[in-house]
Amino acid sequence: MSSGLLGVNKIASLLPHSEPMVLLSEVSYWDSKLIRCVALSHMDGFNPLRSGGVPREGFVTITSNLRAHIDRLDLLCFQLEICVRLSECNGDSSSYQFEIEPNGATVIEGELLIVLAQ
Repeated sequence: MSSGLLGVNKIASLLPHSEPMVLLSEVSYWDSKLIRCVALSHMDGFNPLRSGGVPREGFVTITSNLRAHIDRLDLLCFQLEICVRLSECNGDSSSYQFEIEPNGATVIEGELLIVLAQ
């Protein structure tokens, strides 16, 4: 188990893309089945997702059971806490449940399937 803080620079060094597409501000906790992150980028007027600059390449293959309890994240003026829990892992892919919460109230939740690169 690891706990501690990874800042945006360390997060960026672990990702296949770079800023401005590094949307997480910090990782506050992680272990083999859970990760907790914080995002502030939804409040940034230059966030590439706000301006339509979404990259087409990625490894998230399926998002399912998505439930949004608000219309827009960029209207929230609180940091977003993201919690992702491992549901299943088979070596080539993993499924996760996630929640996005500002101030402890879930605003988006769902499931992700991640396919690992060969």
